[in-house]
Amino acid sequence: MAASFAQTNTATLHQAGDDNRSNVNQYNAGNVATQMQVGGNNYTNILQAGFYNATYLSQVGFDNSIDIVQDAFGGSIADVAQNGDRNRAFVWQSGSVGYSRTEIDQYGSDNNANVSQSGVINGNNSTITQYGANTAILQQSGLFGVNDATILQSGGGNLAVLTQLAVFGTNEAFISQNGGGNVINLLQTSILDNTSVVITQNGDANNASVTQNETLDNSLEVQQNGFANMAAITQTNADNALTLVQNGNGNDITVGQNGGVNMTIEMNGMGVPIIVTQTGTP
Repeated sequence: MAASFAQTNTATLHQAGDDNRSNVNQYNAGNVATQMQVGGNNYTNILQAGFYNATYLSQVGFDNSIDIVQDAFGGSIADVAQNGDRNRAFVWQSGSVGYSRTEIDQYGSDNNANVSQSGVINGNNSTITQYGANTAILQQSGLFGVNDATILQSGGGNLAVLTQLAVFGTNEAFISQNGGGNVINLLQTSILDNTSVVITQNGDANNASVTQNETLDNSLEVQQNGFANMAAITQTNADNALTLVQNGNGNDITVGQNGGVNMTIEMNGMGVPIIVTQTGTP
């Protein structure tokens, strides 16, 4: 067990062996935590509260688990790398003025990443890369700035759930899945700026459900390749742009748009009939 309480708030820890555990609590300005664990059952808990927070964690072994809580006025950075069988990472970031950034790389069997980012100014950025039976849950919210999310999954049972909420900011997302049982759920909401998302799925049972709520511009690109593809897409208000390409045997598309419409749909396979509803001026 290792703990750190400091004014300058710099913690560096290396652990090797079985059942490695650490708790790092940092308060004040300029919190930096760097840690590496190599062993069988690694667990790390990080709590940072101050003007600026940065955490760099690496775990190699079995049953790796990480919890990071960062509350900063200036901004927060969380870089996590896990290589093992049961990787789990939870990151919670909250800030006022600064920019929050999270990067999670998981290589193993049962990867699980859960990220929550909230801020007022400058926005949020998250990148999640997973190889295995992956689950990624990401939520971003802010008043101004850009919510930027990237989720890359390769494995047998991928699940990606993304929620982006912005008042005067922009939502941008890119999700790529390559595996057998892919499922994507996405919600983007912004009042006075743009929302855009690109989704790529390659696998056997792809399912993408997207809802965009924006008073200005909604942009969506979806490409699915597999056997049991299904996409249910809703775009509302202002100018909506949709490009959808499906190649497979069980394609099923339901599209509803409200506002100016720019739509391109290409479908190949033995799909169920398409239902499209459009309202507005192209």
